[in-house]
Amino acid sequence: GAWFVDLSPLRDPALVVAEAARVLGVAEEPGRPLTETLCAQIRSHRLLLVFDNCEHMIDTAGDLMDALLKAVPQIRILASSREMLDVPGEQAYPVQPLPLPNRGDGVAALMRSTAARLFVNRVQAYQPDYAIADEEAAEVADLVVRLEGIPLALELAAARMRTLSVAEINAGLAQRFEVLTGGSRRLQARQQTLRALVDWSYDMLKPDEQRVLDRLGVFVGGFDAAAADVVCGSEPIATEEVQTTLTSLIEKSLLMREEQADGVRYRMLETIRDYASSKLQDHGELAATAARHGEHYFALAKEGGRGLAGGEQPRWLRRFEAEVDNLRAAKTLAMAGGIDPVIAIKLAVAMLHFWMLRGYATEGRAVVREALALPQVQASDVARAWGLYTGAGLASSQGEHKEARRQLEECLALRRGLGNPVQTAATLSTLALSQLQTGDPAGAAQCEHEALAIFREHGDRVGEAIGLLHLGQIAMYERNDELARVELDRALAVAREIKHDEVHGEAELKLGELALVARQSDDAVACFERSLAVCRDAADKRGEAQALRWLGKTHLEEGRLGPARQRLNEALRVFDAFDMREEVVCCLEDCVGLMLAEGHFQEAADLAGAASAARTRLALLMSPRDQIFRKSNEDRVREALGLELFDVAFYRGRRRETEEAVRMALAAR
Repeated sequence: GAWFVDLSPLRDPALVVAEAARVLGVAEEPGRPLTETLCAQIRSHRLLLVFDNCEHMIDTAGDLMDALLKAVPQIRILASSREMLDVPGEQAYPVQPLPLPNRGDGVAALMRSTAARLFVNRVQAYQPDYAIADEEAAEVADLVVRLEGIPLALELAAARMRTLSVAEINAGLAQRFEVLTGGSRRLQARQQTLRALVDWSYDMLKPDEQRVLDRLGVFVGGFDAAAADVVCGSEPIATEEVQTTLTSLIEKSLLMREEQADGVRYRMLETIRDYASSKLQDHGELAATAARHGEHYFALAKEGGRGLAGGEQPRWLRRFEAEVDNLRAAKTLAMAGGIDPVIAIKLAVAMLHFWMLRGYATEGRAVVREALALPQVQASDVARAWGLYTGAGLASSQGEHKEARRQLEECLALRRGLGNPVQTAATLSTLALSQLQTGDPAGAAQCEHEALAIFREHGDRVGEAIGLLHLGQIAMYERNDELARVELDRALAVAREIKHDEVHGEAELKLGELALVARQSDDAVACFERSLAVCRDAADKRGEAQALRWLGKTHLEEGRLGPARQRLNEALRVFDAFDMREEVVCCLEDCVGLMLAEGHFQEAADLAGAASAARTRLALLMSPRDQIFRKSNEDRVREALGLELFDVAFYRGRRRETEEAVRMALAAR
């Protein structure tokens, strides 16, 4: 396919590869450079990649394109830039202005010019019956020639035709062309013409319109009406006047309005945004306006962080995605001291779940590391603790459980000294899971019991429910199913009482797993279906996918292969889309058993190898019970194929990237 990567909103060269990976749907892998992962996952694809606005990221963009061209045989790259990228094999195609008419052309000759046709077409957007009159042809030809066929210039001029004649537009430009001296006359004239037209359009705005346009220059990647009110609605502009002014700027083609699924958004062409930003700085308003922008998006992030933990998760994921460039700008401002630097840590805390769910974990971890190094954060044990806690969550989401454990242990030491028992308990509870994931169930149980006692002492029922759930998981890891069932029943009772859907759904899921191990498939299905219903009501897509996966495993145990494949495929698609790497690997291992049951022995061995390699890459440990399950499947496939054929297929699979293994599992019939 063809894929479009817009680099214009980016200001950090480190984000170039991440943006390309996001567009292509390639997830990061711990311990592996993202460029290497990207090249590996698209190596067999036939692609056209279009990179737009490379000039301000020229070195990083060039390095990425060089790597892609070397690694992916069937890739073609089209890049726009104000200078060449200096990549081997690069062929430059200068983008010239549109072909021009001759001065003095009549209407027929004029309309053979692309530039003139664009001008007329854009005028007709405002005046449907517009046509060039014979007596006006010379004036139109003169205007188009003087604007040198630059599309943006032609569009801006066309917008003025609602209130001015062609002659009046020409007169407005007359004083702007006396400055074209020195350098490359043709290139400078083209640039100065565009600047002249933007200058002229700006000069024709009312003072309040100019001030609003200037302030809009702080937005990156678009904005909504509420953000414009906050950022632009400051003395001498009243908040209630902002929307009227936005409409006026749209009519003058300086701002664009876009209808989207979640509402209306506005954006400016990058040329106009840069112009507005420079004016804002010239007028001495940049710092104050950027501060309002940063504080607005910090408030948005806090609200979104709460929303992601509840039933509005899908809506907030879309909202964060739309505003990611503005949130990055707010982070950068905090790092630079334009607003309280500690806000950089608070933003990271609010964005934690978004980063985890949408594949921005590497970027998030870089933000946390940078924020933790700030002197203001170093001086605050509270801020450092939150930074470590957030960094641990991101590390764990990428399967780096040892690093998560290290950060949580440091966080725990800080929080014990701060005297906030509930935050200490939350850290202990999270640390317990990291200890379990690094193979220390005894340490996990000790931490969780301490956390649970604190939660109960302070009446924190949510913490109590989560603590009981974790104790059930620890007992399951140690194959103490009787104790696990007791703890999970307690967690379920508290979750129902306080109406905590996440713990409710997870407890039902774990009870279903215990029933399945006990060969009580009817009870298992009932638990999984209750978990599925709870998660769907809460719009918890991750929990829903987990329930689907375990329903698929149950159907497989029952020999119902059609429903098993349907459920497992549904789950695998969600795990993959949400970048839930550990769950993807577990589901691939389930699909090995499904392929075995279907009699696809070579495919089963191949997929087993791919899942094994992915587990190794991600450094994912397995519980003793899961180790037995995986070994049993591999032994049965080896027996069906014979040792030699099994080894060939298994090691062929180990060379597959995880994304390729997912496609293979979903394509199987």
